[in-house]
This record gives sequence, C-alpha cells and structure tokens, in this order.
Amino acid sequence: MSREQFKLMLDDLIGARQRFIIRNGCILFSKNTGSRRQSQTSRVFSDKWNKYDRSPDKERLYEMQKQWYLKLYGFKSEDKLANFLKRKKVILMRGAV
Repeated sequence: MSREQFKLMLDDLIGARQRFIIRNGCILFSKNTGSRRQSQTSRVFSDKWNKYDRSPDKERLYEMQKQWYLKLYGFKSEDKLANFLKRKKVILMRGAV
C-alpha cells in the first residue's frame, strides 16, 4: 500500500475533517483542539516527560513500564510482541481524549 493509499484509507476511517500528518511512519493528529483543558493536560505531561528524561531512575522506570505494557496486553516477552506486530499492516495506538 502506498503512502497516498494509506492516507486515503485513514480519511475514510476517521473522516477527512480530522487533520493529520504522517511522519516517520507515525500518524500525528492535530494538537490544536481549542480546548483549554487539553492545553493544560499537554503542558502537565510535557513537564513530566522532561523530568523523566533527566531522571537517574530512567532505565528502571522504563523497564517497569515495559513489563507493565507486556503484561497488560498478554505478551510474555518483547520478542513475542515484536513477532505479533511484524505481521500487522497497520498499528493504531490511541491516547486518551
């Protein structure tokens, strides 16, 4: 499937009025929701991720998060997850709205 075909498929799935771009194989939706609460949430999480990036516990936290994710979705290892994902044409991960 070409990039243009993929973009047309997304337009059909989510509606052409939802703006998005495809960068490095990832779909990025418009961050501009116009909502004050959404802007506040974005700022709070940006601050938290900046602190995480500088944390001396970053590797331990990453490992904990990875193990939580694998357990949540029922994968016994990162390799099992990788094998599952490589057979997929499209992977859509969605954050909270």
